[in-house]
Amino acid sequence: MKHINYFLFFLFIAFSQQLFSQQAEIAVSSKVDIKTFTEEEIAEYQINSDNSRTAEIIRKEDAVKRLFRDQIKNSYNEILTQLGENNDVRFVKEYNPTTTNFILRILFSVMIDEIPMDMNNENATLDDGSYIHGIYYTRVIFKLEDPHTNTIVTMYPMYQHKLKSNNYLSAEYLFNDFWVQFLHKALPRTNADALSKLIKEKIKYQTASIKYKPVNNENPKADGKQEGYVKVKIPYVVGEARQHSITKFILKCEKGTFITNNSKEIEFTGADYFFEKYGGPKQIKVKYKAYNCKDYNKEERGFEDFTLIQKQYLHEETEQKVVANRVNFECKKKYNIYAYYNAPSFMKVGVVWRNSEIVFPDNDKDIQVFDVMAYQRAGGQGEPTGTDGEPLQLPYSMTFPMIGKQTFYGHPENEYETPRLLYAKTLGEIPEFRLNKKHDALNSCHIASTNGGRIHLELSIDISAGSDGEYPEQFRIYCDNTLAHANLPAFPINFKVINFTKDDIDKFKKFEKVEKSVSNSGAYLKVVFEPIEKDN
Repeated sequence: MKHINYFLFFLFIAFSQQLFSQQAEIAVSSKVDIKTFTEEEIAEYQINSDNSRTAEIIRKEDAVKRLFRDQIKNSYNEILTQLGENNDVRFVKEYNPTTTNFILRILFSVMIDEIPMDMNNENATLDDGSYIHGIYYTRVIFKLEDPHTNTIVTMYPMYQHKLKSNNYLSAEYLFNDFWVQFLHKALPRTNADALSKLIKEKIKYQTASIKYKPVNNENPKADGKQEGYVKVKIPYVVGEARQHSITKFILKCEKGTFITNNSKEIEFTGADYFFEKYGGPKQIKVKYKAYNCKDYNKEERGFEDFTLIQKQYLHEETEQKVVANRVNFECKKKYNIYAYYNAPSFMKVGVVWRNSEIVFPDNDKDIQVFDVMAYQRAGGQGEPTGTDGEPLQLPYSMTFPMIGKQTFYGHPENEYETPRLLYAKTLGEIPEFRLNKKHDALNSCHIASTNGGRIHLELSIDISAGSDGEYPEQFRIYCDNTLAHANLPAFPINFKVINFTKDDIDKFKKFEKVEKSVSNSGAYLKVVFEPIEKDN
């Protein structure tokens, strides 16, 4: 029986927490925010004021304030009862830093304007025609504060009362008259129903930001392996207590996975955001694993959609989209291009161009045209674009003087198309070979066609020999379209053009390995197009 009682007790606690999590806990301060004066301060007014009645008026204002302050303390429980409770709001006496969402404070002021009885203002009369000699303003403001952010959420719940009289009214009369107004008119303006509407206006969030940053600082890449962090920032969050949240959110991704829970959704509360559950104060930071290009159609591959949705504010459930951000992911199938050169009694060289992109369109109409004029107007700066205004991507074409229209289907990312040297070994008398990596070196590797001709490989490897002095001996191992004639020089460093067949192009479209070889006078050049991470 004892175990059952414990179980029921904890079940009740869990149910209560779930219920309270739908309500804002508001601690009502029993202390009235007012400005009162000491007798010494009032005496100062009496001595220094030109109006003999100034000190008397201040003393009366002070008396009304003190009467109101004392009555608030005496009627504190009645006030809490009148404020009420609903599914969204509950009022408590004590402030608890871990569970209290807001503090409600009462501000009270009174202003008295009394005209000497021997003075009559013809324009200031009551309905019965008597002259006004006393005007009395009283006002109460209910200030709702967020103690966790030290911000004022609202000061709107306000009530002000004005009295006019042909004689002077006492402090007791003013207080008694206003207290009735306070109970029947002012309090209803800040009860549970009124405040729940005001709070909902503040915590139904409509602005935020979502950013994705890979762990290794590279560009977002849809390889099925890259990991990074998705960060959510909401500019203005109020009313969240550490153990008592009044909002719920869902962060979604469409293609990848949140590593935290191995799903495409992360649910969190406003308290999770404001405190330290995810990554630190005032942010949500969730680890994310990128999707894989091969799992999606061509039209869906190059981006990921992140969406922040607000699911609840106070007791009310919603499906409010706060913000969505589409992040571009690299989704290109790339090759490592290996070139192996071997010339007996001379040398052997191996190089590789890494991360080379090769793209053949399904339709020649998909080929962009490089907007040369726009690039020149930009001073050769920024990202090149096509004549369609879109960023330039393979394949694209451009026209060269004396050559004509050239269309490019593949090339390395390297700015100078400089390969990485795998080896360079002498097979003859020259003692040393090395790759020339200078920006003006004759290194190149691209797949192109000229004036609608056959698609071919233009490849060049710039090798230096001998001492690394001012004038080292240079050997350019190359094959390009200018050497299409049959008679090649006997020296085995240049080769006929390597053309690509329809079968080769079909393999590129399927992202398969392609090998091509040419020879000259006993030397050969073998080029291998190796897909990177083909299983992705």
